[in-house]
Amino acid sequence: MAAALFTELLNVFRDLFVAGVVALSFSQARKSGEVNGRLHALKVGAISCTMIAGFAAPTMGNPSCSSGEDDPVRGGCAHYEDDGFDSALGQRTGRFLHVGLLLGVPAFAGLMSSRRSHPQPWRRPKASG
Repeated sequence: MAAALFTELLNVFRDLFVAGVVALSFSQARKSGEVNGRLHALKVGAISCTMIAGFAAPTMGNPSCSSGEDDPVRGGCAHYEDDGFDSALGQRTGRFLHVGLLLGVPAFAGLMSSRRSHPQPWRRPKASG
């Protein structure tokens, strides 16, 4: 029972971390849209989300621990072998889409909620003064 509770607690913290990343994506896109203009913020946000998702897709997988090589002090493995889970192309594509949409949709929503300058909503606002 304690293991199940610990697993659920870790899932809650994981979900809260993801929610924080989504909120950060929204707020940064909104701030960038107000300061730099929507078009520039859209380009930077699309490139950033694509790069992060592009990093997440190939790193999917799980190497296995070589038997009898556990680290007694720190726990875990002292040596890893590359015979663990190897993801297929469809799984990596799914991970790319998952991460890209998880970051991209809130960034686009934040961009659309940024303050608009009425004559040119997609350009950088003019400095006041």
